[in-house]
Amino acid sequence: MEEEKSVVEAVSESSQDETGENGECEVRERPEGSKSQVAKALIRQAKVEVGNAEAEIEACIDNIRSDLESLEAFERSELMPVVEQSRALLKRMGVGAAEQPAELGARIDLENPEVEKIEIKELSSGRFGAFVTGLIGAAATVGGWYYAVAMKLGLEPVPQKLPDVEAVKAMLAEVPKIARFGEGFEIGAAIVGGSALVVWWVIYALMVSSRASKNLRIAEKIDEEAQFYCRKKQECKEKMEQVRAHIAELENLARRYEAVLAENNAGLRRAFIVEGTEDFSKMHDKSRRLAQRTEELVKELDALLTTPLAEAGMLTLESMHALTRAQKIMEEYLASIYGE
Repeated sequence: MEEEKSVVEAVSESSQDETGENGECEVRERPEGSKSQVAKALIRQAKVEVGNAEAEIEACIDNIRSDLESLEAFERSELMPVVEQSRALLKRMGVGAAEQPAELGARIDLENPEVEKIEIKELSSGRFGAFVTGLIGAAATVGGWYYAVAMKLGLEPVPQKLPDVEAVKAMLAEVPKIARFGEGFEIGAAIVGGSALVVWWVIYALMVSSRASKNLRIAEKIDEEAQFYCRKKQECKEKMEQVRAHIAELENLARRYEAVLAENNAGLRRAFIVEGTEDFSKMHDKSRRLAQRTEELVKELDALLTTPLAEAGMLTLESMHALTRAQKIMEEYLASIYGE
């Protein structure tokens, strides 16, 4: 028991090293010890690895939720008011703009990516069943001796009542004669008891050994499944980290759009006052270009914010393309400003 305990404790202490600093499943040495000890150690390792993988995915989901909350807070408090001002100003000029984009949070699937679950149960040593079966075997051995003695003495194979002490002694005295070893009921009792004990031990040892071999096969299979599960979860984690990076880029770009649109809104209001008209066709060329650029930015921002970001924890191609396009539009616009 002490040896088994030490193996399990060693596995527990080294569990962090086995899963790696970043939760990656690493190649590890096979535990040493008996079949039962190795099986317990493998099950322990599997539980630790699966638990760590699940915890890391949940941490990723929590981080993404936090990032989304930050982005949505910026949208509600800063970005959308500026965008609505742009829409209102463009509408006054007779220039159309896309409708208000949908809520971002409703377009992201944050559920834990589905990887077939593994159920890890504690392995039964089978000792209790072996103990009981051994007792049955021992009882059958005693019954066999009774039958042999009963046949020799001409007694009933199945007694109608329990024999008294003297009858038992007489029957035990016949056992050495059958076994051809010694004489006297004491020797008979020793032979019956010893043979019953041997039968019990053989049955017990065989069943426990068989169970240990079976448990080892089960544990090895669970260990393989746990490592595969861990690798798949690590892939999911990497994909979800890409979602986080994408959200960070999106928020940074959205802040640029907010700053530019706020400046454009001020320019359009200035044009209304200075030029004395809100008719697009009668406004100055620079004011018309400013309105057209503002409309282009609003539409591009709408397309960016209404594109689904992630499904089943994975970044969508549409969202990547939308971000790249929106970045390009902003870069071209800033280049036109600073190049003039």
